[in-house]
Amino acid sequence: MSLGALTSLIPRDVLDEAIKADGCREERVRKLPAHLVVHLLVALCLFPDDDYEEVAEQLTGLLVMVPGSSWQSPSRGAITQARKRLGPEVLREVFT
Repeated sequence: MSLGALTSLIPRDVLDEAIKADGCREERVRKLPAHLVVHLLVALCLFPDDDYEEVAEQLTGLLVMVPGSSWQSPSRGAITQARKRLGPEVLREVFT
């Protein structure tokens, strides 16, 4: 599973609309922006036996290969905090 595959299934504009409607857009630049958290949550549902870090690495694995990138997969704690910031309403809006 890659970010590209998920973005073809759930386009960024759909995520941005849901995030805007729920008012949970981030106020500062984060490693895990809201749209990436939604894709990560969907990926976690697709791979329920894998832990957070494994799924994040699968999802964002290609970002490490971008020249000049200093991307590192987020920790379990960072993912948990991002999920709390996002809340459940965005996912409900996306799938509605």
